[in-house]
Amino acid sequence: MKDWYWTRIPWREWGVTLVVTPEGLDAVLFDREAQAREWPPERALPLSDYRRPFEAYFSGRPVSWNIPLTSRGTAFQRRVWTALQGVPPGTVLSYGALAARLGRPEAVRAVARAVAANPWPIVIPCHRVVGSAGQLVGYQGGLRLKAALLALEGAPAMHPQGHARFQF
Repeated sequence: MKDWYWTRIPWREWGVTLVVTPEGLDAVLFDREAQAREWPPERALPLSDYRRPFEAYFSGRPVSWNIPLTSRGTAFQRRVWTALQGVPPGTVLSYGALAARLGRPEAVRAVARAVAANPWPIVIPCHRVVGSAGQLVGYQGGLRLKAALLALEGAPAMHPQGHARFQF
């Protein structure tokens, strides 16, 4: 990618790396994913408009995510991601409830795949989606991070119970 910039924002024992192109925010990567890549020297100078809302969010302040996002995803994924933006901070809903909101109650697995493919976690709040019994399941950044993000937003305490591969 020719003109792209990146910067890392630490939070507690985690962090996120923002990848930005002239079109907008291209990706939000959690440390495990970001550390698996080789990065050129950090090019963070023009990224204050992108850093500011994340720093506010991690400080527990309300955030309006008015940052441009790159064009990504299928039409169905974009519908799911748009629906996720309507889930208020501090609340959760199940994959099934999200599928029902989209008028596709039979598409729970497709919704789950779209949620997992979200390139902008936190901005598009995929951490607010839980299993059908209200348990924390699957998250790119790990279930401990998912629980911490929900707690930061004031959601009732939730403990990681999902698949072992997300127990980090």
